[in-house]
Amino acid sequence: MDDLLLLVILGGAGWYAYTNWTALADAVGLPVAPNTGDGSAGGDGGDQTAASDAALVGSVVGAAFGGTMTALDSGTVANMATTMLDRMSITDISPAMVAAIVLNESGGDPSAVRKEPAINDASYGLMQTLLGTATWLYGLGYTAQGVPTATSLLDPNTSLYFGIAYLHWLRNYGGTVQPDSFVVPAYNGGPGNPTGPGPQAYYARYQDNLAAVENA
Repeated sequence: MDDLLLLVILGGAGWYAYTNWTALADAVGLPVAPNTGDGSAGGDGGDQTAASDAALVGSVVGAAFGGTMTALDSGTVANMATTMLDRMSITDISPAMVAAIVLNESGGDPSAVRKEPAINDASYGLMQTLLGTATWLYGLGYTAQGVPTATSLLDPNTSLYFGIAYLHWLRNYGGTVQPDSFVVPAYNGGPGNPTGPGPQAYYARYQDNLAAVENA
């Protein structure tokens, strides 16, 4: 177990254990760094709109939902986020930020699923959280929505819960209150890579979406 290293692949949410992270990174052409086990190299968000990301598998839902869901508009997402933020007693993330990130990630489609074959996982739901990340957050104490599963992450409130939890973790990364210019690109690329071209392009799209949300 001495060679066990943790890494995150850009464009997906989560951290995973590998014994040969360099070879895996080379295989998918991404610069990554080993994680210390606290999610510090993590990236959260599949960013469905980025052409450089893996192809969107398609809008699908678990059997519990019985079919394709209707996309939620930004106003609805913002209202849901307000309720969830109040429930979680989180005040350092705004509903508008959540709604803009949802536009980046899924376009408001709660049933969006994007496979991550390189790490044997997938990004799910409104906020495109990897099951691995949601499981990690559950282990940190975010247990109000129960044990996360591929099906439960397709529930809009569950997706918002774990996505907000990760944004809150990023906001306080390193014991310092981090600005939006760190939190948002780090949601996509991880706190170890917020200045990379992919995360910065993600942040630019977020700023456009944020303006649209705030002006709606």
